[in-house]
Amino acid sequence: SMYPKGILPTGQAPVSYPAKAVKVTGSPKLVFGYTADDSGLQQRLAELIQQKLDAAGFSVSVREVQNAQTYGYPSDVKHAPDLLLETNTPDAAHPDTWGRIVWGTGGGLNFFNYSNPRVDALMDKGRADTDKTTSDADYAKAGELMAAQDPILFLASSQDVMVWRKSVTGVTFRPEEPWTVPLQALGGTG
Repeated sequence: SMYPKGILPTGQAPVSYPAKAVKVTGSPKLVFGYTADDSGLQQRLAELIQQKLDAAGFSVSVREVQNAQTYGYPSDVKHAPDLLLETNTPDAAHPDTWGRIVWGTGGGLNFFNYSNPRVDALMDKGRADTDKTTSDADYAKAGELMAAQDPILFLASSQDVMVWRKSVTGVTFRPEEPWTVPLQALGGTG
């Protein structure tokens, strides 16, 4: 989905990347930035994508960027990388806290200034709707319209693995993001 798992009902705003033939001439040069992370996962994924793009005829250089740098890209796109690999998480388990900040006009994580008035209008409508089914459909359509223009490609939906003692109580789950286990609800003995 164009939204993290659990934010919209299953099947809404699906992601589909059909293979497209691209004729590359002249070995175009691209700068591919990836955000720093302690695990090295972002770097390794960027290098694998670099290999595929190089094989397709592009000339790709990979560089690490700090998260703080990405927030300056909207005001200085000329100095931003051509491609950016990063991991974002919404502020809450609601489609507005994902779509509006990532691809909404002026959104805080909309690093390359994507803007589509129809997408914004659908998110505004979804935020105003009082019926959850109607609201979800508006957000799904906004995500589908955005995806049709390919400004952002979603590569993966990571899964959390959690292990806890049998004595721990109050474990509930939310969308698979950093807030998956609400720690304030945990209890138990021993």
